Amino acid sequence: MQQKKIDQMVRDVSVRLCNMSHEMLPRENLVFPRRRPGRDGEVRISEQESKILFAEWLTSEHRVYSVETPTFLQYGRGRAGNMDMTVCDSHAGLGRDLNIELKAHQPTPASCRNDMDKLLREEPEGLWFVTLESANKRTWEVLEEKLRDAFTDLKRSTKRDTKINFAFCALRPRLLRRFPIDFNGDWSEQLGDGFRRDPEGI
Repeated sequence: MQQKKIDQMVRDVSVRLCNMSHEMLPRENLVFPRRRPGRDGEVRISEQESKILFAEWLTSEHRVYSVETPTFLQYGRGRAGNMDMTVCDSHAGLGRDLNIELKAHQPTPASCRNDMDKLLREEPEGLWFVTLESANKRTWEVLEEKLRDAFTDLKRSTKRDTKINFAFCALRPRLLRRFPIDFNGDWSEQLGDGFRRDPEGI
């Protein structure tokens, strides 16, 4: 999938997610569900909202895609995993253009490592998209640390060089941090650069 199309898709989905924020009258038909009275927090934010918005964007672009796509390789205890979404090159679904993994909030180190394992080893390149209810300096520091730990561990056993696109959409304030890492180069330097640059307002 062309980089400019990935960038456009990420930005469009991020803007729509922010437009769903409970701090304003939602501008989307899709809304974050409200919790019952007495529960912490007014709304529940998950990766399901971004999955729907990515599906709508791909449909509008007449792109073929699948959800919960079985991986070609085996992970963990020798079992195949699933990609949250995969952009395909035809309705046969055999050729794959982009693998997408979705998360909400701060992923655990184990979840982060699992996603990076799949995105590093599976063809073709990938996109890791994370929805954050809010973000500050510490948010970015923790995310960078988790990714750095995952890659330091995985690159010892993973030889395939690929590219992963990273996107972090914060709802409060409305921010989008995105950058690619090409594993043909110095991934550590690219990771640091990605988190040093200021996120863009959306």
